[in-house]
Amino acid sequence: MSLGPIAALLAAAVAWLVLAVAGLGSWRRTGPVRGGVRPAHGPRVVDVPTSGITLAPAACALAVTACGVALPQAALAAIGAGIMVLALVARVTGLRIDGDGLTIRYRARPAFAVAWSECVAVDPPRWPLGGWTIHGLVEDRVRGRILMPSDLLGAEDVLGLVVVRAGLRFDGRRWIRRTT
Repeated sequence: MSLGPIAALLAAAVAWLVLAVAGLGSWRRTGPVRGGVRPAHGPRVVDVPTSGITLAPAACALAVTACGVALPQAALAAIGAGIMVLALVARVTGLRIDGDGLTIRYRARPAFAVAWSECVAVDPPRWPLGGWTIHGLVEDRVRGRILMPSDLLGAEDVLGLVVVRAGLRFDGRRWIRRTT
């Protein structure tokens, strides 16, 4: 085996390791919210860009693509390239909380905006590398968007603010809209 595939595999492993470390750190910091602890009220407006770690999935996919090219394995290269394009297009670039609701901004797709009165649930991840799903009523349909640990790195408090501002309650597994 030449050096090319080995370097590509090492690059993929490093990118995956970066994601794993980010996931484990986020898992620790979000423990109280995952466990049903209602956070205190936070700042009125939060507008944060996401960290550069959100590029790690695309970097990992690029390394897989390079490995597929170096071996040569056309299917592996094509799958890696497809995942890399999707990772770049769907990359979360920012989160905004204000008096109206939550907005998730993406690199190359429309923002997801949900008003507090329309936020119906927040599902925690089931494992450290899983994502939080924000469910909101948008255009008369419940739609969900996933925030991965790399999207939330350094901004995990946003989750607690969503829970508080949307008036959600913990049902033992997830945060849901209060019923009267």
